[in-house]
Amino acid sequence: MMYKKRILSILLVFALILSVFNVSSFSHGKNTEKVITEYEPKVYSDATIDEDFDGSSILVTMDKSISEINKIHDPSFFGDFPIEEIEDLTIVVNESLLNSDDLPPVPIENSWAAEYADTVIQPKSKGGKRVRHNKSHRKLPVITDEKWQIDREDFNQILCIRLPSDDKQNVLDVIGILEQVDGVKSAEPSYYRYFDSATPNDQYYTLGKQWALAKIKMPQAWGIATGNEGVKVGVIDSGIAYHIDLEENVDRTLGWDFYSNNSNARDDVDGHGTAVAGIIGAVGNNGEGITGVNQNISLIPLQVTDSSGKGFATGAVVSAVNYAKNRNIPIINCSFGGSGKIQKEFDALEKYPGLIIASAGNSGIDNDISTRPNCPASYNLPNIISVGATNNADNFSVWNSSQSTSYGANTVHLFAPGGQGDDDTNFSLNIATTALYHDYYAFSGTSAAAPHVAGVAALILSRYPTATPAQIKAAILQGVDVIPATDSTEGLVGKCVTGGRLNAYKALEAMKDIFPTQLSGVFYMKNNSNGRYLKPATTTSAILSTVVSKTDSKPWIFQRVGGVSTYQIRCFDPVSNSIAMLNKPSTIPANVTNPIAAHNVFIQENPDNTFTIWANNGSTNAVLGLNGNTPQWQTPNSSNNTQKWILEAHPFSYERGDVNRDGKLNSADATKISMFALGISTPTALEFYLADMDCNGVVNQADINIIQKLVAP
Repeated sequence: MMYKKRILSILLVFALILSVFNVSSFSHGKNTEKVITEYEPKVYSDATIDEDFDGSSILVTMDKSISEINKIHDPSFFGDFPIEEIEDLTIVVNESLLNSDDLPPVPIENSWAAEYADTVIQPKSKGGKRVRHNKSHRKLPVITDEKWQIDREDFNQILCIRLPSDDKQNVLDVIGILEQVDGVKSAEPSYYRYFDSATPNDQYYTLGKQWALAKIKMPQAWGIATGNEGVKVGVIDSGIAYHIDLEENVDRTLGWDFYSNNSNARDDVDGHGTAVAGIIGAVGNNGEGITGVNQNISLIPLQVTDSSGKGFATGAVVSAVNYAKNRNIPIINCSFGGSGKIQKEFDALEKYPGLIIASAGNSGIDNDISTRPNCPASYNLPNIISVGATNNADNFSVWNSSQSTSYGANTVHLFAPGGQGDDDTNFSLNIATTALYHDYYAFSGTSAAAPHVAGVAALILSRYPTATPAQIKAAILQGVDVIPATDSTEGLVGKCVTGGRLNAYKALEAMKDIFPTQLSGVFYMKNNSNGRYLKPATTTSAILSTVVSKTDSKPWIFQRVGGVSTYQIRCFDPVSNSIAMLNKPSTIPANVTNPIAAHNVFIQENPDNTFTIWANNGSTNAVLGLNGNTPQWQTPNSSNNTQKWILEAHPFSYERGDVNRDGKLNSADATKISMFALGISTPTALEFYLADMDCNGVVNQADINIIQKLVAP
């Protein structure tokens, strides 16, 4: 009996213990109580389709409760939508931790983790020891909290989710899905950011009245190039009037009135040419009025109308085109036209070697099928770009009941902003530009669309000084924003060759693929670290020194001599015409010394638009940098900004082919170039540079052909 009571007492005690320590804790993890995780407050995105962001990626901040260092998340966690890749932007990487074999290999089965197997830091394991990567076992190094000072209780993992297609609306839709996922604190687009320093402070621009520049992505393009006074654009038009917002960018010494045959190309009584010029290159960042597509440029007024502004005389147009050819003006803007072909005009344009930007016309016709299409835009010449006009909604421009943009699937290449309606005070619809008497007004027509394209062509040339017309044209056409039809609009597909509207930024980006790094030209060399310019110590020695200002420095001739990246660099003194070669002695570091023979270097273009100059003397590998303010050849260091150089185009006073340096191209220059090419005489370094017409590092028959074409009557 006593035994039974004892057994009963034991059972009662056991039951009491179970009631205190919930029996579920002994049920092998099968807890029947629901675990509630407290998440941080969500942050919701207010992004809209009009904002500037990447169409194929989303930035996701994970909640602290599920964030771990280098945690790999299964794509299915985020929802039922296709994911191309998940990148951890808070990944912890340090190659110096790869110093221990004490821990066993960590297997990697996830392909994304395998990609980073050499450097990914795994959470701390026993003893906080580190694992050296082993090629056969793919070990991962381990991190300790003390070493990295990471507060694991206050850590949010940030991921970049990459989507398989480029679709901004899809990005917004997926963000909506992600915001409903428990464990996702926030999701937002991957916004683009650009250089701030290039944004102009001009009044109409800052007030948002230059909507066309935003439409063609000029703020982004200015992060790459803002223009250069060494680039010339001929404006074949009614002249360019004196205007406070233009004059710094107008070259009056080259301007000419071909109707009256005098140098007074500023009596623009109509204002048309002045308006066109403002779009291409009104002075930027001067606090005045507007900015042009190019903030700096050399506009050449080529006037072809009389003082009353009546009509564009064909004879004057032919003379202006020939003049542009003979003066090596690489781009001409033709914001004019008429019905049908004029043979003399066609012949002159056919011989012009530069790029021709022409307005497609305002008669609303299909230039493909019209028996009298708008010309010169419709001439079938490889160096013409024909431009139609669109409004601020990327629809066809319509100005009144009888005027709208012309088009053509084969004869119009692209569209650009040209306004809507004929109200010259409405800056929200039409194009803000310069007017007579130092004023501004709202311009419209394909005459306004064409100079946007001419401006972008000049911007490309300022960034790629030896680019050919074909390369520039290809970049502009490849870089368009394609505008498809919608339920309410016709779109541009099928209405022009590209089906799109001008995008300056994408055109400049396209040049990276079209145009390899070829820098044959004349440049100032500015150090990326301290802004000091490079010059030789004397005009006959290449021992280097640096100066603060561009005014006191010297220009350098970059002559391509081999592959696309192999050059000889010579300092050129425009006063004495003396040349000093940049070379590399056999030891580093050392100052550059005067060479005995020509020396080759390699030029590398960096993603930030700077350049690294590598020595190649057969015995060392060094780059040109600064030690303090002293130029030296140094051991390469990719993170050292003193080893990066900014090349600023120099407005060289001599044109290619002008080997006699008399300011004009003629038969004497052709004779000299022929003698150099045939080996009859040996050119000086400067003559060689001027004779190399196609910038390929040699003077040969091709250069003879080019100069003969240029000097032909």
